[in-house]
Amino acid sequence: MYKIVVKYDGNPVPIGIYSYSDELQAHKEFAKFIDWGYADETSVVEMTCPSGKVYTKKFRRGYSPEESSN
Repeated sequence: MYKIVVKYDGNPVPIGIYSYSDELQAHKEFAKFIDWGYADETSVVEMTCPSGKVYTKKFRRGYSPEESSN
């Protein structure tokens, strides 16, 4: 199962959790996150794969996206 979790402004409680069984669909949905959304300052989007690999996108108002993977 692939899981996408969205958090705003350092809040530990996610504003959204989405699960996908299809890898391609999960990656397509993850790619749709392109800015900070409705966050006041920061947005973090994480996609966790069944293998344990985590992809992270960090957005800050006024800055370009920072992308990383673990």
